[in-house]
Amino acid sequence: MNSLNKKVLKVLKKREGEFYCNKCDYNSSSHSNYKKHVLTRKHILNASLNEKYSDYTCEFCNKTYKNRNGLWYHKKKCNVNNGGNEIVSDIDVIDVSSNDVVKHVSDDDNMYKEMFLSMVHENKEMRKTIHDLIPRIGDNNVTNMYQSTTTNHNHFNMNIFLNTQCKNALNLADFVQSLQLQVEDLENNAKYGFVEGMSKIFIRGLQALDVYKRPIHCSDGKRDTLYVKENDAWNREEDDYKNMKDAIVSIKRKNLQKMDDLINDNPDVPIDNNQEMQYLNILSNSIGSEENKDRDFNKIIKNVAKEVLVDKKNTL
Repeated sequence: MNSLNKKVLKVLKKREGEFYCNKCDYNSSSHSNYKKHVLTRKHILNASLNEKYSDYTCEFCNKTYKNRNGLWYHKKKCNVNNGGNEIVSDIDVIDVSSNDVVKHVSDDDNMYKEMFLSMVHENKEMRKTIHDLIPRIGDNNVTNMYQSTTTNHNHFNMNIFLNTQCKNALNLADFVQSLQLQVEDLENNAKYGFVEGMSKIFIRGLQALDVYKRPIHCSDGKRDTLYVKENDAWNREEDDYKNMKDAIVSIKRKNLQKMDDLINDNPDVPIDNNQEMQYLNILSNSIGSEENKDRDFNKIIKNVAKEVLVDKKNTL
């Protein structure tokens, strides 16, 4: 058997009433089912491939030989072929042209070809993505790359910002203690009122610090969501803003201590009625209204929050 142009023989061996195909290791008790089997694509491909790669087999008795000459000499003397044995009950001969087999093989080849082309396309897409990412990796370090990614996806992590970049910030109490107040701050209270005067003192102290050294940061300007560092730890300020209000009270006390300096600037000059009224006005605006205390404190906190609002897009 030289080529796919030759007829492919399918042998039916009767084994206890069954029809057996040794090419596919298939058996059936029904002759009609067996005939259907030998017309299947699987059988045709197995037969064509086995012809090319297997030993030379006698279609009458299934004996195998290593070369074609041996099989030819055997067939001349084969008892089954000469009617001496009844093992073979029937032989189906199917005419399979090379075009039929090639068509089946080509179908499989096309399927694998499509799979291969799909993989190549996906590979190109992945290489393009990597190519686009390379400049970004080259221009930024790992930290910047992470922060850029989180910012772009609107997933700025306030806790990471505070505990990494602001880990050396002052405690709020230490910040208040460090404030240097002047007599001018008292006069500003009389000029601008308690809320604006206290806000200016607080904000001036914050502006004098590096952003990452500040003890207060705001993550949400609409809700005045504040984070305060106290006792060497960052925590979100509660709704009552206790830490911030305590800080305002401490600044107010430091400011009032400057009243002695204001009065003692001219110790030899008698205090007239106008000057006395001026001092009382300064004192009143430096203390604030007890009746409007909560409202005034909340206004001061809102002013401070605007100053310390974190720029999530540009903060690195």
